[in-house]
Amino acid sequence: MKALFKLLFLFAFNFTFVYSQDVIELENPSFEGLARCCKSPSGWESCGDPNLNSPDVQPGHFNVWLLPVEGGTYLGMVTRSIDSWESVYQVLSSPLQKGKTYAFSIYLAKSDQMISQDRRTDKDVKFTTPIRLRIWGEKHECETGEILFNSPVIDHAFWKKYEFFLKPTENWKIIRLEAYYDTPTDTPYNGNILLDNCSDIVIADELVLNRNDSLKVTVETFIGQETFNNIRAVPIEKMKIESDSEKLNIFYLRKVWEFSIDVKRAGLKQYIYKYPHSEIDDIIIGLKLIQSKYLIEVLVKTNQLYNASYKHTEEEISYYKNSDSFYQNALKEENVLDLLTEYIAENKTELDKELLNIQ
Repeated sequence: MKALFKLLFLFAFNFTFVYSQDVIELENPSFEGLARCCKSPSGWESCGDPNLNSPDVQPGHFNVWLLPVEGGTYLGMVTRSIDSWESVYQVLSSPLQKGKTYAFSIYLAKSDQMISQDRRTDKDVKFTTPIRLRIWGEKHECETGEILFNSPVIDHAFWKKYEFFLKPTENWKIIRLEAYYDTPTDTPYNGNILLDNCSDIVIADELVLNRNDSLKVTVETFIGQETFNNIRAVPIEKMKIESDSEKLNIFYLRKVWEFSIDVKRAGLKQYIYKYPHSEIDDIIIGLKLIQSKYLIEVLVKTNQLYNASYKHTEEEISYYKNSDSFYQNALKEENVLDLLTEYIAENKTELDKELLNIQ
C-alpha cells in the first residue's frame, strides 16, 4: 500500500513538474481591475517615470470606449511626441528557456477617438496615429533584453487576435509589453494601443511548429460594435433633448453605460447620493430595456431606501449599508457589457435609425 501511495505521489509530482515547465500562466492576463488613469493593473508594473509613463486601465478614460474582449477592463498604452512611451512588465512564474519555442496570443486594437495632453504644447490632441506592440524578454526589471515579438502596426479600431511564437536565445525571467512607434521614424508622435486577454505561454510541440511557423491573425468583434461606438460618441446633451419628446433608446443605453463606469469607480451608494432622482429613473429604464434582472433589483431597492421618509427597519438599514456588496454580487450574475452588447446586436437596425435622426 505504501509503495502504491509512493508511486501515485511521484506520478502526480512529475505531472505537475512537466505542466509547470510546459505552460507559463500570466498573472491577470486580461488586465482586470478598476478602470482608471495612469496606473497599471494588478500583476503588472510600469517602467519609467510614473508621472509620465504610466499606462491606463480602460475603458472610460481619454475618450477610449472600446468594449473588452474578456472581463470588464483592458490595458491602454501610448507613445508621445516627446520621445517617450509606456510599457508594463511581469516576473514570470518560471523563466523562458533558451532554445525553446513558445506559443502565445494576445488581442490588440487601437482607439480612433483617444484624446490626451500633448507634452510639448500642453494642448489636448488626438493620440490616434497607429503604433506597434513589442514584447521583450528581460533578466531585470525595465532593463533591455531581447525583443521576442514585434507586431505589425495596429491600425484597426476593433479587436484582432494575434497568435505567434516566442523564440528566446537566452533565459528570461521577465516579460515586458511595450508600446512603440512605427519605425523607422524621424519624428516621435502621439499614438495608442489597446491590449486584452493574453493566453498562457505554452511550449510549442513539433507538430504545431511544422504546421505553422508564422503569425496568425483572427478578427474578433461583435455585430453592433460600430453602433455602440456611435452611441457613446454622440454628445449626451443632444441625445437628452431628443429623448425628452421621443424617448430614444440610445439615450438610455448611453446612461446605463455611464452608470456602470461611475458605480465601478465610486460604488452604488455614492452614485445614488451624487445624482438626482430623475437620473436614477433614466438608469432604471435603461436596465429594463436591456432586461437586467439582478442589477436593477439592487438599484431600485437601494434608491428607495435612500429616498424613503419613514423610519427604516434594522433589516432595511443593514441592506442599505451592504448595498455595494449586493451590487457586486449581482455583477457576478449578469455583466452590464454583455447585456448591452446583446441588446445592441439584436436591435442594431432600429438603433442606427435613431442615431441617423439626431445627426
